[in-house]
Amino acid sequence: MPDFKTWYRSMTPEEKREFARRADLSQQYIEVHLVYRRRVPRQETMRKLAEASLGRLSYEDIVSFFFLSARPAA
Repeated sequence: MPDFKTWYRSMTPEEKREFARRADLSQQYIEVHLVYRRRVPRQETMRKLAEASLGRLSYEDIVSFFFLSARPAA
């Protein structure tokens, strides 16, 4: 499963607008703060993001994107 950023960036502009509407967030907020992990959304918002993806991303996928970042090998 792709991460949130990869999945979001693969959508058309219309799909992004619809996704933002379903998640009850502005498209600008998603693109400025969430895609680049500048903000970590509340649990309720992460659930809305998962639901708004219409099954393409699970709640666990969203949580992993925000909390499990790739770390360089030691």
